[in-house]
Amino acid sequence: MNKEHTHEPRKGSPSARNGIPERVRHKPSLGEILQAARAETGLSLQQVAEQVGLSKGGISRVEQGKIVKPTLDTLLALSELYGTDPMRLIEAAGYKLKKPTLPDFKPYLRQKYRHLPKTLKTS
Repeated sequence: MNKEHTHEPRKGSPSARNGIPERVRHKPSLGEILQAARAETGLSLQQVAEQVGLSKGGISRVEQGKIVKPTLDTLLALSELYGTDPMRLIEAAGYKLKKPTLPDFKPYLRQKYRHLPKTLKTS
């Protein structure tokens, strides 16, 4: 008799999820997120379209993934309607938003202390 040894992974361990770490597991698409949000609110395509200002077909195409990058205005309107985090929709649509950067320290000091002389006299 040849029995295969099967190992039951601990619940919650990476191998319990087929060895795929949390950070690289499937992330829902924009369409999946929007379909779930619409189902949760119980709104029809027509109701969403009227409230967001798009056609019923336009909303349907976004949900089906045929329109992968709707305008930011559309995403903001949908996030407000569904009560979801707008950044989640924006990131799911593939927008790359730049994080604000701090200015260099010297220009900052020059701007902040512009009333001081450019050079200091030392005794």
